[in-house]
Amino acid sequence: MRRICFLMFLLALSVGGYAAQTPEKPSVALLSFGISPGAPSVTVQQILHQLYLDGYLSADDIEALDSQSEIDGENIQIALMEAGWQYNRLGIMVEAALDRDVDVIVAFTTPVAQAAIQTTRDLDDPPAVIFASTFYPFAAGLAEAPCVKPSHVTGSQIVPPYELLVDLALAQQPDLTRLGTVFSADQISGVEGSREVVAIGEARGLEVIQAAVTQPVDFIAAVDGLASRGVEALILSIDSITSRGLPAVVSTASENLMPVYYPSLGGISSDAMISAGYYQQRTQGINTGRKLVAWLRGELDIAATAIDALSGDGVGVNLTVAESLDLEIASEILERADIVLNEEGSKVSDRVTEAVAEARAIEEGPERGAAARAYLDSLQCTDDMIAEQQGQLESQ
Repeated sequence: MRRICFLMFLLALSVGGYAAQTPEKPSVALLSFGISPGAPSVTVQQILHQLYLDGYLSADDIEALDSQSEIDGENIQIALMEAGWQYNRLGIMVEAALDRDVDVIVAFTTPVAQAAIQTTRDLDDPPAVIFASTFYPFAAGLAEAPCVKPSHVTGSQIVPPYELLVDLALAQQPDLTRLGTVFSADQISGVEGSREVVAIGEARGLEVIQAAVTQPVDFIAAVDGLASRGVEALILSIDSITSRGLPAVVSTASENLMPVYYPSLGGISSDAMISAGYYQQRTQGINTGRKLVAWLRGELDIAATAIDALSGDGVGVNLTVAESLDLEIASEILERADIVLNEEGSKVSDRVTEAVAEARAIEEGPERGAAARAYLDSLQCTDDMIAEQQGQLESQ
């Protein structure tokens, strides 16, 4: 009954709506868990580019943000804030953003989004919260369902392709019997990802052994422990901790002649042997920027804007790593690979090249406005959708 009451409360909030107040000079805080060369930074760049294309930022503003963390531009205030990968600083970072009286918080990664929503949930007049670069948002409590959520919150999730990754491991190692998975015990993304790997692996007749870590320094011992138990291949769950610890994992796994498979296409750049997953971080930034700009213009009702899911089946191969392990990549994997790295550089498939070019052409061409409107219209939550999702939740 308590769960149902809470869901009805969320539904009431959604019906009530949360449209932008179109502040004369809006203030936006972009909050990150930490600074890294990964997907969030690409996404941030594209969000800033959207603000530039729509007249909120000037070229000088963009240049200034290359060397400083905040600007007070002619049309908008922007603050780039990060928590130094410290959980105990997440709440402090959100409070600092609220002290600036920001109109919008854009939160990157699941832990940051959790802190932003938890801190703003009970405020009488909360800023809008738009999240990105998150995994398992419903398990993490960011929302109950795509359209059942706090009325000031929307965002997007990335769906890791663990089934594809397990199948790639089996294609590469047909005699594989014992698979290992390492995950962050403190992040729901890691916990849920590891559960998926176990379920998928066991369904394919594999024995799957899990190892939990709480910080990057734990990875070496965790991987050594799995190797001592006869693990023949390793799949990491994707979360903020494992992404930072990937180089240490790969180094230790290589010492044990154990290939590493990673659920994000960019993992091969950190020496995973094979990676798979979403590769359109640029598109994620464009879409997040579309939501932000529409809200600033008073054209987006966040309460009625669904949380969308981003997925991809791109495959990456690092031939240099394979050679160091004295392994030859299976022909079927090479044939479908989208990015192949070797000592001479990289080769990108026509599929990825064309997808990136198409996205760029739309974003910089005359169809830009229509494409943005079509995307936002596709996220509209109707009363029937909300009721259907509500019913599904109540029946669980």
